[in-house]
Amino acid sequence: MAIGENGGAESIRKFNYQHSVAMMFLISNLDKEEFSIFPESADDLMIKYGENTINVQVKGTDGGLTINALKKVPKGKQKSIIHKSLEVGGIDDYRIIVFWKITPPQTKNYVEESFPLSMLDETIQVSKLSQDNRDDFIKQYSNINGVVQRLEKHYFLKTPFEATIPSFKQWLIFKIVDLDFIVEKKVVANIYDSLLSIVAQKSELKMEATTDNELKRIDKSIIDQFLVTRDESYLYDEILRKLELPAHAEKEIMDCKFTVDTLNSSFLDELGNEKFEEDFTWLKDNESVELVISKIEKMSGSENLSRAGKYAIAITFLSRI
Repeated sequence: MAIGENGGAESIRKFNYQHSVAMMFLISNLDKEEFSIFPESADDLMIKYGENTINVQVKGTDGGLTINALKKVPKGKQKSIIHKSLEVGGIDDYRIIVFWKITPPQTKNYVEESFPLSMLDETIQVSKLSQDNRDDFIKQYSNINGVVQRLEKHYFLKTPFEATIPSFKQWLIFKIVDLDFIVEKKVVANIYDSLLSIVAQKSELKMEATTDNELKRIDKSIIDQFLVTRDESYLYDEILRKLELPAHAEKEIMDCKFTVDTLNSSFLDELGNEKFEEDFTWLKDNESVELVISKIEKMSGSENLSRAGKYAIAITFLSRI
């Protein structure tokens, strides 16, 4: 099975929650240089923290994570949730199953216990299986190499947000304010959209060998990049707002915003080599945008661009000067 083909996006609800969990780990560990996440690797998410490997399964089920749910083999699958979690990775790896809802009668099956690595926000609830349940799983999965050691380093994590995008965004706003990162809600939304896009792209990569996992790495450098690009994003929105275009035109240009670097970077490169008499460092108005668009329209391939696409490239160029 190709790494990443583990059904992590079976539904839109689960897909969003899984990506939000990945972003939660990343945002909560901005101060750590040796912290990386790898979406859709051997498990839903793999984390590298120094010498440690943490394999994470994400379960956004509405019904709560009951013991029966852990044991049950889902329809169309060959292994139960707990079986898959225990089996993946090496004996010395940590394992986490993440969920957002637990029904009160099931709390007796878990005991609260701190996660040994300093990588979790204090608002995140951590637990392990009760000893009786661990003994039961040791017997049931005795064929798994090192099952006792694997269960000893197996944890359950309840997120401080529900399996919905609005709930996660609310947590994200409070979290980055706590980190003194930035406070403008509009910019928080930009950070969320950009992070989500990166996590989604990395998740979709199909890796055929574990050595290819480096292509899936997301680490602190991504956030460091945001510290530079967040001002560009904010300025992009400001330039667009000042153009006073019809709402439908604004929406089309915003839709093109995040594809400029991936689909139209060659135009940005050419603009960077153009000689402009105007000083765009302070002049970023409708006339400036139209002037840049006139340069774009003289470039090879510009005939394939939509009007909104040309606007997006021009505004991106001006926001980076």
